[in-house]
Parts: sequence; C-alpha cells; structure tokens
Amino acid sequence: VKEEIQRNVEAGIIERVDTSLSAATPIVPVKNQMKFTKLDLSDTYLQVELDEQTKNLVIINIPLGLFRYNRMQFGISNAPEIFQRIIDQVIVGVPNCVSYRDDILLTGANVEEHLRTLEMVFLKRSEFGFRCNPEKYLFFQDEVSYLGGIINKNGKRPDPKRVEAIINMSAPKNVKELEAFIGKVNYYGNLFRIFPTNANY
Repeated sequence: VKEEIQRNVEAGIIERVDTSLSAATPIVPVKNQMKFTKLDLSDTYLQVELDEQTKNLVIINIPLGLFRYNRMQFGISNAPEIFQRIIDQVIVGVPNCVSYRDDILLTGANVEEHLRTLEMVFLKRSEFGFRCNPEKYLFFQDEVSYLGGIINKNGKRPDPKRVEAIINMSAPKNVKELEAFIGKVNYYGNLFRIFPTNANY
C-alpha cells in the first residue's frame, strides 16, 4: 500500500492533506461503413482533474495519514457518467465517431472519409490533452468487437465469445443466479427477437 500511495503522490494523482473537512471514506450508424478504427484512452478517470471543492470530497484516511485525490478516481459512483459527458463534449461535431467511456469507435464509408474522421479525433485529443493507449489501437479494420458485438459493414451481430460464455453457463439454481443470467443475456435482447417471449424459468 505504501508504495502505491507514494507512486500516486509522485504522479500527482493524490496529495497529502491535513484537514477534517470530510469523513474519509453511443450510437453511430454502421451499415454500409467499410472501415473501422478503435482507440482506447489510458487511465480513463485519472485524466480528469478535480477542482478544489471536489478534492475535499475524495479524501482517504490510511495509516500513513490523510490524502486527497487531485484527479477523478475509480469507484466514485457517478464517475462513469461524468467522464462520458466530458468525452461526448470532446468529440461533438466529429462525424462517424462514438465513444463509450474509454473506447472510441470511428467508422468510414471509404478510406478518405475514414482518414478525415481519424484526423479530427487526433486533433481533438491533442487539443484536450487526452492520452491514448497505442497498444490497443486498431486501425482500418473490416470489422471490430465493440460493446459486446461484432460491427462491420452489414451492421452488428453478437460476439461469438460472449454468446459461447452464455451458452456454457450452468442452469440457474436460485433467484440470484437467475437474475445474473438474465443480466448477461439482456444486452442481446434486440438481436435475439424471440428472447422476451422465450425466456422463462
């Protein structure tokens, strides 16, 4: 824990405080789109700086003392919504582009159109200072896996790996397991049109 805290202090993610102010506790049409690119943002929430007032709401109390986050941390209940709002504002006006949190998807009917979209996104990334993870880049693909589906010029279909995981699930033995099962398959309800009438226990 000590090493991790020190690493976060040195990186400017958290800072020591002496205070008692707080108790320590997308849709883009894909049909007829020929090329797809996926970009991944690094350290998603930690790229968002907090204002002074908000910093006092994210104080942690550990044996080493009190620390507060300078950047939005994982685990804040509304962090996903806040980040989504920010990234939506960043890419607003960019055609053929959608983002779900740290995953950005770009499409294009042809290479020239796709290049223009890609250039716009990288200009926006530079303007707003977002860092990406080059190791997860996928450029000019004929199809990509995105949000549990496979997307290509024909539209979207379920990802076979996700479907296989559902097929291989054990039969639910109680209400809790049934709810977990329904949660897993519910995402695919619009792709399996018979699901609402055939799902029974």
